[in-house]
Amino acid sequence: MLGAFIVVMLENKVGEFGRFLSNATGVQWFQVLGESVTIVIGLIFIICVMAFRRGIVGELIYRFKSKKA
Repeated sequence: MLGAFIVVMLENKVGEFGRFLSNATGVQWFQVLGESVTIVIGLIFIICVMAFRRGIVGELIYRFKSKKA
């Protein structure tokens, strides 16, 4: 449930952020960014998977253990 909540919240925020940047700068590409939420979310997921290969909790445990040693 937490993951679904995060995905829905992220989709809404990315769309709002794209619209905000479009209105603030006048650059229409940012409006496309706001409309292409699925692509942006997919890129964020790819980055997260590559950055946290052990998972978020596994990565935290690994870093905590390496600081103790």
